[in-house]
Amino acid sequence: MNIDEVQLTKKQINKLGKKIYEQTEKGYYPSVEQLEMLQAVRLQYKELLKIACDELTKILKKVDNKGIITYRVKRIESIISKIKRNPNMALARMQDIAGVRCILENEKKVYQFHEEIKKSNIFQHVKDSDYIKEPKKNGYKSLHVICKCAEFDIEIQLRNNTQHAWATLVEITDQIFKTKIKEYDDDNNTRLLTLLQIISKSKNLSKEERLQIIQILKKTKFIQKITSTFTKNANILRKHWCNNREGNGNFFLFEVTNKDKPNIYSFNDFTEAEIKYFENFDINNKNEKNMVMAFISSISFDTISKAYSNYILIKHTFYDALISILLNDTGDRKLNSISFSYIKLLHYSRTLVNLSELQIVTKVNNLFSKNKKYGEWKNDIYNEIDRTKNIPIPKYNYKITPNLTIFMYKRKIKFMITCIGIKNFFVTLLFKLFYKILNLFNWYLINKKTDSL
Repeated sequence: MNIDEVQLTKKQINKLGKKIYEQTEKGYYPSVEQLEMLQAVRLQYKELLKIACDELTKILKKVDNKGIITYRVKRIESIISKIKRNPNMALARMQDIAGVRCILENEKKVYQFHEEIKKSNIFQHVKDSDYIKEPKKNGYKSLHVICKCAEFDIEIQLRNNTQHAWATLVEITDQIFKTKIKEYDDDNNTRLLTLLQIISKSKNLSKEERLQIIQILKKTKFIQKITSTFTKNANILRKHWCNNREGNGNFFLFEVTNKDKPNIYSFNDFTEAEIKYFENFDINNKNEKNMVMAFISSISFDTISKAYSNYILIKHTFYDALISILLNDTGDRKLNSISFSYIKLLHYSRTLVNLSELQIVTKVNNLFSKNKKYGEWKNDIYNEIDRTKNIPIPKYNYKITPNLTIFMYKRKIKFMITCIGIKNFFVTLLFKLFYKILNLFNWYLINKKTDSL
């Protein structure tokens, strides 16, 4: 079957949805033929998305020239999952198969953009779901606009930078901790869900909520696990990006495996990217591969990392968000002291990610003239280091209890700076082993202090 040439009527699409539901109800996966037909349905949105994106790009230039537009066709497994959850919904009426996301600077611009959409002759406004004014129970905030375009429904998500960062943090949490918070508000023991709900509020937190954050950070090792994943992936993925010669288009296939290893592939054409997506798709998903094909309006590694940080897994603004929350004085000396310890811990964790990249970049100076992507990488690292080192860490008006975690991170950062200039592989390895052993004691004191609250 030549999938990209198949055109299904709405009646055929609805019939396919019923067949897939019946298969899954019996405990079977959809057949190969059904999957091919479902992929054909996804490909039918190609022209619709192009028309919608072109119109939204015009609006973006008027409202926020620093904004980002990205679109995707709903992933196969997500469509199947939604069919299972909504057996009475006709597949042809699933309104979010075609989705466009607009990430804007602030909330004011979100609503300005919304008004411009309603004025457009390209879109026929159907309905809004304003999760900014009335957030979902889990803390999700975004303005969803359903429009009809070229006889198909399309979902346009409007959100500001902070709201987008929170939404991607949920998906990063699901990926790293193997939870299902995004889809089912479930993380088995609710700790991480509670943490994300509190982060979503961000302002006017109670003393009890601050204490909850600290206890959850300790019990789940949230900062450690995410930082470890980011550090591991930063060099691998960025080198892959710098060395990738396959196409320079705006279409990307992102995939993350069960080992939290991400990959990026770029394409010049929608169909070409979707063919690769379908080739890599495995309904059994033995490798727990998470994939999406997406269009991104502005091509740079920084933009891609922001738009799809949940697939890139090397950087995120959650460090800033948590620092901002923990900065507020609760009036409790002990709680403030531990909060300050976590602020420093977040600051040093983020610095470690930057330095792990810097170690690689300094070894490839000879590639800067041959490949400008390496030069961009180096500039990105120094810009991020400059940005984060200028973020003030306040001093409380009382003495902070000495903290082994903070001491160790300071020593580790100084060690990594030293390593950047060390060319001897064995000396570097010896230092790394030494700090690996010391790291076993890294969390002892901060955990002990938290237990005493």
